[in-house]
Parts: sequence; C-alpha cells; structure tokens
Amino acid sequence: MNEPVSHLGEEFDIPATTRRKLLPVWIKIFCWIFVFVGGLAVLVLVASALGMEVSLSIYGLKDTSGFSPAGLTIVASFLLKGYVSYGLLSGQKWAVDLAIVDALIGIIICLTTTIITISGGELTLRLEIVLLALYLWKMLKIRNEWKISPQ
Repeated sequence: MNEPVSHLGEEFDIPATTRRKLLPVWIKIFCWIFVFVGGLAVLVLVASALGMEVSLSIYGLKDTSGFSPAGLTIVASFLLKGYVSYGLLSGQKWAVDLAIVDALIGIIICLTTTIITISGGELTLRLEIVLLALYLWKMLKIRNEWKISPQ
C-alpha cells in the first residue's frame, strides 16, 4: 500500500514537510499576535467612524484618527499583517509571497520615518527594522520549500 512517491525507489523519496513546520516559533508567536491585532484594526475603524479618539502607532508612524492618511496607513498595515499571519498559520500557498511584500513595505515605512526624524534633528533608531529584516530573510529562505510543501 505504501508506494514510493518517485519511480526511482524509496531511497530517493524525500519526506514532505508541512508548511507550518517551516515557520520558526518566533514567527508563529508574532503571527498569532498580528491575527489578533488585525481583528482589532477593524474595531479601530468602527471606533473612528463613531468619532472616538484612538491611539495608533507602528514603524514610527503615530496618529489618533483612523481616517487620516497616517491613520489609514497604520490600519492598512495592521490589516495586511493580520491577513498575512492568517495565511502563514493556515499554510496558504500565497502566504510567503505576501509576507515578503509585507516585510518590504514595513522596512520602507520604517526607513522613511527614521529619515524624517533624523532630518527633524532627532535620532531615533527603530528596533522594528531588525525584526523586519530577519522576517524578510526567513521568508526568502523558506519560499521555495513552502511552495512545494503540502499544506
């Protein structure tokens, strides 16, 4: 009943690794956090629509309104992170590609806010950029195996 996957014999069969097993523990922890935060982002939009003041911050962007340009950027970032996190945790084929895009967007926003604060005479080094770089590196590293692994 156990037929080999290849026609070359069992010694050439490579056991399939599930996609979720490719994720390190630290990424899984952040994924669960961002699934929760992504859900809260929807509530932030509702609260902002009702006129409530909210406090938003990510990558050096800060705002108290969910409908200002900065606020919408922050909410969109949280929604994207929540969607990517759901995809990674559920082993979706598209998840790693979108995670790479998410990491690049985060790095761009983080670098932009850092440059703006430096040009304003203040030096603020953002720790998020280190985590984003590690996240991007790991997603690039597992990308090919993710695509061929079973869900």
